[in-house]
Amino acid sequence: IRELDLSYNRITTVPQWIFDLPELEEITFPGNGYSQSLVYDMLRLNAKGVTVHSTGLKFADHRLIEVRFTYVGSYLGAHLLDFPEEVTKYFSTAEVVNISHNGLRKIPSWVLQVKNLKELVIAGNNLTVSELRKIKSFKHLKSLKISRASLTHEQELVIDELQSKGVVVSNYEPRYFWWATDNDF
Repeated sequence: IRELDLSYNRITTVPQWIFDLPELEEITFPGNGYSQSLVYDMLRLNAKGVTVHSTGLKFADHRLIEVRFTYVGSYLGAHLLDFPEEVTKYFSTAEVVNISHNGLRKIPSWVLQVKNLKELVIAGNNLTVSELRKIKSFKHLKSLKISRASLTHEQELVIDELQSKGVVVSNYEPRYFWWATDNDF
């Protein structure tokens, strides 16, 4: 087997027999949710040289370049975006991290370990001023997408400081329908 499509099978882990396929070149995972073990298995397959197509992870040249975990609270529950080190060690090569709309109060520790982060999307979270200050540690950050409407004055000052360092800060809202209420006008 050279190509395998496991889309929309509600799997939470990759069966061992798939790892044992000697000629597997490509595997597709969209529609299976986000269990920690499934994410880990996808990363391990990529490390073996298998081209992985997945919701949430984007690879190029067998290198993870984008981590996109938006609206994943229903999948990961109380341990929202809290991955063990065996998983997060693979995240270090990412250039784009999108953790928007998860109601986070803290930036997950693994995000702070991404060395070449160029774009960070954190809209739809409830990050404190001290958490926003941690973003200043990213040396290669070029773009920050955030929900500006809900920022306090102190948070705006942190954002202004990032902009003064050349980071493009833009307002990011979900691309989903929403229902207007009387308070929206």
